[in-house]
Amino acid sequence: MRLWLDEHPSPRPKAQRVTGARRIIFGNQKGGVGKTSVSAGVAQALAESGHRTLLIDFDPQGHMTKQLGHPLIEIDSPSLAKHMLGEVKDGALRDLLVPIKGGDFEDHLWLLPACKDAFLLDAKLATSRFVRIKETALEKALEPLEHDFDFIVVDCPPSLGYSMDTAIYYCRTREGEEEDTSGIVIPVLSEDSSADAYDMLEEQIQDLIEDMDIGIAQLGFVVNMYDSRKGYVATSSLEAWQKIGEPPVLAIVPELKDQREAVRVKAPLLAHAPYCEQAEAMRTIARRISG
Repeated sequence: MRLWLDEHPSPRPKAQRVTGARRIIFGNQKGGVGKTSVSAGVAQALAESGHRTLLIDFDPQGHMTKQLGHPLIEIDSPSLAKHMLGEVKDGALRDLLVPIKGGDFEDHLWLLPACKDAFLLDAKLATSRFVRIKETALEKALEPLEHDFDFIVVDCPPSLGYSMDTAIYYCRTREGEEEDTSGIVIPVLSEDSSADAYDMLEEQIQDLIEDMDIGIAQLGFVVNMYDSRKGYVATSSLEAWQKIGEPPVLAIVPELKDQREAVRVKAPLLAHAPYCEQAEAMRTIARRISG
């Protein structure tokens, strides 16, 4: 009997973090900076390294969902927005998750698709009686999923509204959680309009910190679609981002065709071009935020 027990040990449950999954949001009020491509690529890199990762398309435009080859959730169907508003009578949020296939991240990466009615979320949150504190709506909806994943990665809308407030609040440093475990990554371009947009995001973050008495870690910038051949504007802007120092520049993602091709064929970047420079930049970001 002893020999059999030694050879067939009782399976031990996986240890769970007190605070649940690490929560990384990708945000910038300015559109067109590559939040979708960077958040998707970093989620793939995290999953590739063995972390169970959930990627959430929280942008009403649904670009990520479509780029990964999945349809948006129909208006009349259960969705993340409806769960946030208490409008789902039957079914769990996990029923909406779809696995992302391909590459070395397979079986470790899932997507929560966007819904066609997500553009109504801000207006509905403003009048909802279901959520007493508006900023907590996303956290309450995602709470049942947290212990199923190591990382939850959120592609945020290019907005300063209620939905962005819920995302920023979601990535706050929770009680008992180490600093810089969760937080926000800010994709930017090497030009002035990105700096103006960051100033607006920074104000929103600081307002939440003061109003809610919370800590929010800015994990770093990702300078996306960088091309030094664009001259002084690009190179001087990059230097300006690097001089900020804190938060740091996590990576510089070059302007190359690989990401555009992956979008065109509706494939994850790390499956379509796993050894390209952009894919390596995603792995660098993943290492820096998970270390």
